Amino acid sequence: MTTALIGLLGGVLGASITGVLTYFLQRAADEGRFKHENDVRLREERREAYGAYVAACDRLHEGDDSKEARAQFRKAFAIVWLVSPSTTIRDSAHELSNFVLVRQPRLELREGEANRRKIDADYGSRMRVFLEVAQRDLGIAPTEAGSLAAEGRSVTTG
Repeated sequence: MTTALIGLLGGVLGASITGVLTYFLQRAADEGRFKHENDVRLREERREAYGAYVAACDRLHEGDDSKEARAQFRKAFAIVWLVSPSTTIRDSAHELSNFVLVRQPRLELREGEANRRKIDADYGSRMRVFLEVAQRDLGIAPTEAGSLAAEGRSVTTG
């Protein structure tokens, strides 16, 4: 009888320990999955924000000085500022934004084609810096040699 009681207690205790251990292991796995899914979602939000910001910058750079273009730009900049965990991204976006907003399309036209090429080159340089920082933030491998960005050509206009 004592052996049966010890066996029964051992079985109940073993099952309880196994149940508790399974619970904690499952909970850790669920937390890990939640963290991974959240990280993926946040990364996707940042990718979309960076893309919208680049499109808004390009629109202003190409000379669309409408209220709608400026509103799109302000919204895209604000979203980049809010979703980016990196001060490097925010600093790069701030520098690109200042360039796009301070440069007036009306002045470009008065100063001729040579000035336009210089402005395009300056814009392209600032855009490449932003894109490179965004790539690092998103965990994307650096641009390979021989690509448009690596050769110094604008990848944002087309």
